[in-house]
Amino acid sequence: MAQVSDESALEAVVEQVLAENPRAVADFKEGKQQALGALQGKVKAATGGKANMRVVQQMLLDKLR
Repeated sequence: MAQVSDESALEAVVEQVLAENPRAVADFKEGKQQALGALQGKVKAATGGKANMRVVQQMLLDKLR
């Protein structure tokens, strides 16, 4: 099972997860760090567990800030 680390391959999934989870996005922006974990979990599920979570975490942080 190959791990997906290419940001361009993960971009659409990350964008979709952010769009589908506005409450988690708002929670994160209000300082609730656990919301980031919830969003990461959604990306992981959407990629069948193949996403490199370090890359996903950085992508999410970049988009949420």
